[in-house]
Amino acid sequence: MKNNLKNLSNKSGRSDTLIGIVCHELESWFLGDLAAVEKAFELKTGKLSKKQNNKKYTNPDQLNSAKQELKKLVHSYQPISGSRKIGEYLEVKNLDKNKSYSFKMFIKGLQKIID
Repeated sequence: MKNNLKNLSNKSGRSDTLIGIVCHELESWFLGDLAAVEKAFELKTGKLSKKQNNKKYTNPDQLNSAKQELKKLVHSYQPISGSRKIGEYLEVKNLDKNKSYSFKMFIKGLQKIID
């Protein structure tokens, strides 16, 4: 799909177009940075972040339902308000802190546009 979009972009004379395919659930990005989730919901320090190296959270883009997984970790999570809360704490300067590959690629793409 990405190659098809790139070919169309090139044919239209816009070879400088940034093409990215975002994960199917935004919650994958949140599960990639459990420290941000912890801060957003004012949870006890270390309660969630210590789980970041569990196999499940080292590649959160591969989860079938990131939204359900996040809801299991934070019962009060609601998609819109929770996303706003967590978004404030997502680490964008040190991308190594987020385990979501799609999040890293999205931020790197934005940085290319801004620079």
